[in-house]
Amino acid sequence: MNFKPEELTLIKESVLLPFLLPIVDRNLREMEEDKNGGAFMRQLYISSGNLLYREIESDIRKIKQTLRSTGIRVWENESKRDNQTRYYSYSRGGYEGELTILRNLVRGEIAARLKGYMNRLEQSLRAVK
Repeated sequence: MNFKPEELTLIKESVLLPFLLPIVDRNLREMEEDKNGGAFMRQLYISSGNLLYREIESDIRKIKQTLRSTGIRVWENESKRDNQTRYYSYSRGGYEGELTILRNLVRGEIAARLKGYMNRLEQSLRAVK
């Protein structure tokens, strides 16, 4: 029983999405501390950032729940970790695989996912009209 493409996508997302949270959190804290901008716009950005953060958290929970329900386990293989590469193992019913994440490639992946979340947020705001 091999892993289906959609399961491999979930595994990859379960590894990549948690990288977004500290980035969004750091930007939120910077906005909260910056008192130079207009209070209204700063609050709008902070509120949007909080929505973004909660949406990412929700997606992470859903992905982990789906993986659990299908019996897939994912964990970081810290013994092989170095500054440029992270290794993740995954298994289900005796079948195992490994996902290698290269630091220089993960930046682009993270940027693309952040952009996707921002686009979804923008579409939601436009629908409120």
